[in-house]
Amino acid sequence: MVSGRRLLGALGLGACLFVSACATPPGSGGSYSASRSNVEQGETALQSPLLQRAALAQSDLSDEELDDAYDYDEDALFGVSGSDSEDDGDPLETLNRFTFAFNDMLDTLFLRPVAFTYRELVPSGIRDALRNFLRNLSTPVILANDLLQGDGDRALNTSKRFFVNTAFSLGFYDYAGELGLPYQDADFGQTLGTYGAGEGFYLVLPVFGPSSLRDATGRVVDRAFDPLTYLSITHGDETQNFTLPRSIISGVDARARSLDMLDQALADSLDDYTRIRSLWRQAREDQIEKRAPRDAELEFGTSPFPDL
Repeated sequence: MVSGRRLLGALGLGACLFVSACATPPGSGGSYSASRSNVEQGETALQSPLLQRAALAQSDLSDEELDDAYDYDEDALFGVSGSDSEDDGDPLETLNRFTFAFNDMLDTLFLRPVAFTYRELVPSGIRDALRNFLRNLSTPVILANDLLQGDGDRALNTSKRFFVNTAFSLGFYDYAGELGLPYQDADFGQTLGTYGAGEGFYLVLPVFGPSSLRDATGRVVDRAFDPLTYLSITHGDETQNFTLPRSIISGVDARARSLDMLDQALADSLDDYTRIRSLWRQAREDQIEKRAPRDAELEFGTSPFPDL
C-alpha cells in the first residue's frame, strides 16, 4: 500500500516536471519573451513616483518603511534633473510655482473672463484709443529711461510722439505713428540690462506675473519716475490714486490682446510654468538687446543726443 502511494507520487512529480519543461522550453522566443518584456515594463513603470506611491499604498509595509519609500526626489516629481534646477536661474522655483498657481487661478476666475468680455463687447476702435491714451500717459517713464540709456534718437522720438498725440487727440489717437514715429517702450529694468546687469534670478510676482530681481527693482524705480504716482483725488476721508485704475485697464487690455497667442503657446505644453518662464526670458532678452547702445561704452562727457 505504501509502495503504491510512493509510485503514484513519483509519477505525479514526473508529470509536473514534464509539463513545466514543455511550457517554458529553453531558447524559445514567442510568448516567453513577451511575458518577460511585460514584466520589465511593469517594473519600469513602478519607478514613476505617482505609480510607486499607489503600489506602496497597497503593500503591507510598516509606517516607518512607508515613510522611507515615499522619500523621492522633488526634482524628479517636477520632471527636471538636479543639475538643471540649479543652473536655470530659478532658486525660488518652489515659491514661484505656488505664486504662478495663484496667478493662474486669478486669471481663470477673473482676468480671462473679463478680458474676453472686453474684447468681444468693446469695439476695436475704442480699445485702441484707450491703449493709446495709456501709452501717452507713460511717456515720462519712457523718456526718463531713454535718457538714462543714453539713446538720444529714442528720446527725441518719444518726445515728438507725446507732443503730436497730445496736441491733436489728447493721446487717444496715434497720429505720431502715422507720421513715422513708432511707439517704443522702455523701463528701468531694461535700462539696467543695457548696462550689463543680469536678471539676478527669476521671480514670479503676485498678480503682475513673470519678472526677475532686476526687473522687480526697476518696477519700483519706474513708479518714482511716474508723475501719476504723486497725483490723487480726495473725497472726504478717501484718497483715490490714479495708478491703480490705469494698472487695471492696462492689464485687462493686455490680457485681451494676448488671449489667442497665449492659448497657442501653451497648447502643447507639458509644464506651463517652464514654458512661460522660457518665453518671458526670451522676450525680455530680445527687448534688452534691441535697447542696448550701439557702442559697448559711452565716452564720458559725450552728449548722446543727435545734432538738431
